[in-house]
Amino acid sequence: MSFSMTKSCFFLLFLSLFLNGCDADEHPFKDSVQKKEVLIYCGATMLQPIMELAEIMEKEKNCIVKISYGGSGHLKNSVEVNRIGDLFFPGTISYLNSLQQQGMVTRVVDVGHMELAIFVQKGNPSKVQPDLHELLRSDMKVVIGTDQAGSIGKETRFVLQKQGIYQQVLAKALYMTTDSKGLVQALRKKDADMVLNWRAVAYKKDNLSYMEEIRLPPEQVGKNKLAIGLLANSRNPELAQYFLALATGKHGKEIFSRYGL
Repeated sequence: MSFSMTKSCFFLLFLSLFLNGCDADEHPFKDSVQKKEVLIYCGATMLQPIMELAEIMEKEKNCIVKISYGGSGHLKNSVEVNRIGDLFFPGTISYLNSLQQQGMVTRVVDVGHMELAIFVQKGNPSKVQPDLHELLRSDMKVVIGTDQAGSIGKETRFVLQKQGIYQQVLAKALYMTTDSKGLVQALRKKDADMVLNWRAVAYKKDNLSYMEEIRLPPEQVGKNKLAIGLLANSRNPELAQYFLALATGKHGKEIFSRYGL
């Protein structure tokens, strides 16, 4: 698996310049340097299934898949500013809709969905009930995602506003994090007794040893559509289309399902 790193990019640039000035037969690494690359921007919660799919594609197409991951809002800004990359997989489809309106996304394919859940310390010692209003309990330390950085914060604001309690929860929150990983860490470090996060984090085995999911009723949280967008500036659109076919195929659906998506 290949990941974007500043130092490695400088190294590859130097190596490419060096090889261009020499006889190709003298350099056994020439083929690997010339492999085509695909850059995917991926929301933090969906990283693991994308890594699995990327590994499959690297073997099948003899290419390099680079993944830039983090809060979907920050990634969207990177797409808009840098104008490079092939695919964008945010935590909410609204980010793709915005880029489509700007002509920066040319195709969108659905791959699954996510929904919110309350997460508490293992064993639910405070007997938290499946209700968003539990976030207002005075005896609970609460951490939520910010709507300025990622999809988790954006969806949190949406569902809490529907309940009419967003400003109350915002005022009560101990602090806000940029993405789902930060919410997981808040429970792990015991900064929080309760967080509102994507249900998908419950499918990561290492999380289950210290946290517990409280699933919320459908009337409080809906299903958030997940989709991947093909970027207009893609340098390898054929490879990007191949990845989309892989993600929406039988094998891809099995992988996403395994991670609760």
